This record gives sequence, structure tokens and C-alpha cells, in this order.
Amino acid sequence: LDNPRFLQKNLRNLKLEQRKLSKKKYKGQLNKQGIPSEGKNREKQRVRVAKLHRKISRTREDFHFKTAHYLVSNYDKIIIEDLDIQGMIDNEGGRGLNKSIYDVGWASFVQILIFKAEKAGKEVVMVDPKNTSQMCSECGKLPEVRKTLRNRIHKCDCGTELDRDHNAAKNI
Repeated sequence: LDNPRFLQKNLRNLKLEQRKLSKKKYKGQLNKQGIPSEGKNREKQRVRVAKLHRKISRTREDFHFKTAHYLVSNYDKIIIEDLDIQGMIDNEGGRGLNKSIYDVGWASFVQILIFKAEKAGKEVVMVDPKNTSQMCSECGKLPEVRKTLRNRIHKCDCGTELDRDHNAAKNI
């Protein structure tokens, strides 16, 4: 399934609304905790930003539930990679794929999938992801030089040439 990129699609509007919020002024009066109280316009804008975040979150969650329902309805056994999502984010060092990883919501999807599968009496198997996209699905050979994420085609000395994700799915 393609990544719907819910955050990416709404990012322009979100940035615009957050920019508007940052320009709104506090009323200036301090409340009991010593924090300036918000003016009415700032409060309204804060609610707009919160609603946009909520819309993105709910759209993502709806997609997760519908996808999990589809998988559980059509397959008795579902096999997925047991990805270390937090490790993937930490390894990025604040650059690259972090926003995309968060946008997909893998951990949330896996929880929903497992819940739906248990409810339907189906089986979800978590597989170690080590070398699933590197190893050739035909001959089992690992490449001498590791493929980067930019390499989307798997080519092997044995003549196998297919999409990297399809190769990984065969290995799993």
C-alpha cells in the first residue's frame, strides 16, 4: 500500500495556521501561575491549529483501522517486520526521514492490526527485519556493498531484478 502522507498533504495549511498563531499577542495580564493570559484572537487561532492537528491524526487513525480491517478480512496469517521505529528515528539524528516515519504512524498501525487480528482469530507474526531488503530472494546472497534507501531496484549476480520492497516481501 502506498503511504497516504496525511501530514505532508496538510503541512502547508498547518504551517500557515501556526505562523498566524505565533504572531498573535498575549493579553499581557498575568494569571495566578505568572503566565500571561491569552487574548481572544490568540485562543481562537490556537483552537484552529489544534483542530487541524486533530484532523490529521484522526484521518491517519481511520486509514489504519480500514487497512487493518482489509488485511484481517482477506488473510489468515499476516507477517510483518518487527521494526525498531524509535531506533530508526534516533539514528536519523534529526534529519531525513523522521517526519515521514512519524507521519506513517507504524507503531500505531501495528497495535491496531494485532488487536483486529486477535479479535478475528487471525495470526500476526513479527519477523526480524535484518537483511530482508538486502538479501536476494532467489539465491539468498547478500550484496558486497549495502544498498541505500535510494536504491529502489534489487539487482543480483544471479540475474534477479525486481523492486526492492517486493524482494523484501519475498524474503519475509
